[in-house]
Amino acid sequence: MEKTTLVKVSLADDHVLLRNALAALIDGFGDCKVIIQCSSGKELTEQIRSGMVPDVALLDLNMPLMDGFETAGWLQQHFPKVHVMMLTMYDSELTMIRLLQAGVKGFLKKDIHPAELKFAIQSVVQSGYYYSNHTAGKLINLFRHNAEGNMDLHRSMLSEEELK
Repeated sequence: MEKTTLVKVSLADDHVLLRNALAALIDGFGDCKVIIQCSSGKELTEQIRSGMVPDVALLDLNMPLMDGFETAGWLQQHFPKVHVMMLTMYDSELTMIRLLQAGVKGFLKKDIHPAELKFAIQSVVQSGYYYSNHTAGKLINLFRHNAEGNMDLHRSMLSEEELK
């Protein structure tokens, strides 16, 4: 019988109850193990620096000290092999573009079914990304609107410095 390698997952979310429930759910998938739980991106980066490197980092967008954008950017720069997925209630097109630029490989809304979470983790590990039909549709619409002269896409691709 072939032994499967567990997918190592880290969770960064400042809501303790949600984080603990999410960890229990993910550990229950059988092929995943949550190795880090923390309340901020700063705490996550400290854990990873100490040698606990996950395969998948599941981040909340809004966290104290170091938010999802900053944490994703740090991971892309220092640990590019970690697959970063954003867990959020926000799914505006411009937010998604900025997160893609920061190295995020997938987006998960907090109201998804547990089976979709399991599929998303497997997908990002196997193919390098996960985008739901909803997310893909929003991104396609952004590019379609841009072809009609919308400047939002162009503005979202500029850095904070370039926008000043």
